Amino acid sequence: MPTATSTKVKREITLPEDVYDRYAERAAKSGVSVESELVKRLTRCVDHVDPAPLYLTSEQRNRLNIISGTMLDSPESLINWALRLSRLKVQGVEITLDERLLSRIESRRFGATLAATIKRMVVEGLEEKVGMR
Repeated sequence: MPTATSTKVKREITLPEDVYDRYAERAAKSGVSVESELVKRLTRCVDHVDPAPLYLTSEQRNRLNIISGTMLDSPESLINWALRLSRLKVQGVEITLDERLLSRIESRRFGATLAATIKRMVVEGLEEKVGMR
């Protein structure tokens, strides 16, 4: 069975000493060379070309895991969690609430949970629309 081969190019780069030291520390913890650690990071990030990328520290990711109550271990899991936050389902009908609306609802909770506030507002709004209020 043929395997794909990859041509490797050797380059010399100059890094600030503190940056090198941080990669050297990671490499030592992983039991690999600094070069291997740099190659691993560059390979993993090769498709991250956005001019304003979003990077999270381990502490920030852990905070999000606590807030979400789930393990956010990939960009897709973070997106899915955010989508679940903004979706509302009533009798099988799914509605996506935008951030501005959620923010306004949040400011009108008055001590109630967000879920209780949304439930109350949905029922009140629907009752009003059908002439029950």
